[in-house]
Amino acid sequence: MNAAADDMASASAGSDGAVDWPGQLAPAGCAVCGVVHLTPPGWVEAGRRCPACARGTLAAQPAPVRPEPPELALPFAVTSAQAAAALEAWAAGVWLRPAELSGPVLQARLAPTYLPMWLVDAEAAGAWTAQAGYAYEVASTNENYQGGQWVTQRVNETRLRWEPRAGQVRRAYANVAAPALEDQAALLKRLGAFPLDKAAAFAPEAAQAAAVRVPTLTPEAAWPFARARLDERVAADVQAAAGAQKLEQPNLTLAYLGRHWTQLLLPVYATHYQDESGVWHAVLINGANGRIAGVRRASQRLGWQWTGVIAAAALALFVLGALLTLAGAVLPPLMALGGLLLVAGFGMGLAALVPAVWAWQFNARSD
Repeated sequence: MNAAADDMASASAGSDGAVDWPGQLAPAGCAVCGVVHLTPPGWVEAGRRCPACARGTLAAQPAPVRPEPPELALPFAVTSAQAAAALEAWAAGVWLRPAELSGPVLQARLAPTYLPMWLVDAEAAGAWTAQAGYAYEVASTNENYQGGQWVTQRVNETRLRWEPRAGQVRRAYANVAAPALEDQAALLKRLGAFPLDKAAAFAPEAAQAAAVRVPTLTPEAAWPFARARLDERVAADVQAAAGAQKLEQPNLTLAYLGRHWTQLLLPVYATHYQDESGVWHAVLINGANGRIAGVRRASQRLGWQWTGVIAAAALALFVLGALLTLAGAVLPPLMALGGLLLVAGFGMGLAALVPAVWAWQFNARSD
């Protein structure tokens, strides 16, 4: 198979009833972020929000979808109940939060989705040269003055002997992962690592209730990432074949033949909420480890409301304290009580700023 043939022609979803993939999943896109998902029946009709950004709703649109199903999928290790509990704790971490930033709301909108990665099989063929490092032991002695006498200590030091090596490579490599999304690195940084070694054969029926994001990188665009990983694997095999403890200045002159591309799906729960300004925020949960990626917004309105309530109480204490202080001219015991209320009112007045300032600072940190 040559390089032109390995990136097989795309087929529109639903354009050929004979294909097994994507089954009942139909492409739907978001006009806000431009992300396209394969969605289960009813998602578009229900006006579901985009799992990627939550700012727009999904609308049916044509999209290029490879006719062959994904090869592997990482199963959901986190149940929906566990994801809901994690979301409850995550939302509760915000003191003054908008009404929709709550466990029940986030749970009600929770939906399973999948992120794609490319997998490529290829055969490496070519030559290599490198400096191979071989470990050997060197014995020496140290003289230390201890307890009034010189003590000789034996020291063993490991060193490397460098030798030039060269050879030929002819080896097949399977399922080398490469990004299928332009923002894949950013997504994985937020969601954490996925245990790719636990991926299992893809079952088409398992994805029929989930949204599957359509790749935004073609195999041609993903090939440089895949080639870098293939080069690393070849270098590791060369080092093992040379029996070296270290390899430096490896020079690989390789062709990768018979490249064949498939997909690996990564499990992610998606939900969303709307803040008090009307802005929608997407929240994603790593379906393998439960890590949550999303922005939490505090309610500035609630902050000002609490500031107003506390300020009103502070003013009432201050006025009462002033009146009691004035009355102390007639009844001296009231003057001491009035002074305490004045101090309390002043302190409460300062504390009134805390809710409004806290909400502003929290949102500034989350931006």
